[in-house]
Amino acid sequence: MESPFSVFSVVLDLFKSLSDEVKKYQRAKQVRESLFNVLGDKIRTYLVVFEELAIIANKKFLSTLELIKDAPTSFQINTLVDCISDMQLKYAKIIQVFINLAEDCRQVSLNQAFMERLKESNALLYDFVNIMARTVTGKGHIVIDDEFLGFFKLYKGEIYKKIDVGNVDEAVEKLEGFVKIIENKIKPYIGKALIKRKALRRFNESLQELNKVSKRVKTQKITIINLRYFVPSNLLPLVVLIEEAFPVQREKDSFRFQRFT
Repeated sequence: MESPFSVFSVVLDLFKSLSDEVKKYQRAKQVRESLFNVLGDKIRTYLVVFEELAIIANKKFLSTLELIKDAPTSFQINTLVDCISDMQLKYAKIIQVFINLAEDCRQVSLNQAFMERLKESNALLYDFVNIMARTVTGKGHIVIDDEFLGFFKLYKGEIYKKIDVGNVDEAVEKLEGFVKIIENKIKPYIGKALIKRKALRRFNESLQELNKVSKRVKTQKITIINLRYFVPSNLLPLVVLIEEAFPVQREKDSFRFQRFT
């Protein structure tokens, strides 16, 4: 079973391609269906929030970890906890936008005449709308399975650049050094009166928000590919950190993030 965060990361290059495809399709066909136009807005929002999440992880969280040589200071601990709170809120928003996008795709897919025109003119957009629509299991709920990820396997030649497995493995190995810092030098000091009440309260609230949204996503039978190899390189640090350092508890087909502190 792959981490749910890998699932939401692997779609980024696809979404970048689709954002351009939507724009081109709108110009070429003079699309006036407002619901279809909303898809482009949702995709762009998804990309923006993910970039904001990456900035927090790379420029604030990792840079603070690099400064810790022995025991962390109270300032460093609180900085890290604030970063985690920010990342949890961004992640929650990413999941919600993804769910909203899937629901919009379902509404678009119900318009048969429009879908027929889309099928004839842009197979990638047609398949994307259909595969996203099929993830919707009820209002505000989706399921991610092999059928969804098979879409990426089918179109990977069009979506992704040539993957250098060696570079990916090297990056993962390097980043796992940061995970050891978290395990050995951060977690032992958490809970020793170093965290300010305001920071701890915000952390708990952001975790609750993340888990509230996460309950709307089910993951089933995800086995077909190592998703890390399809994550954009600038987001790999973020993916490795979340997958390795932040525990996820399985609850039947859904998942729940556990307390870091």
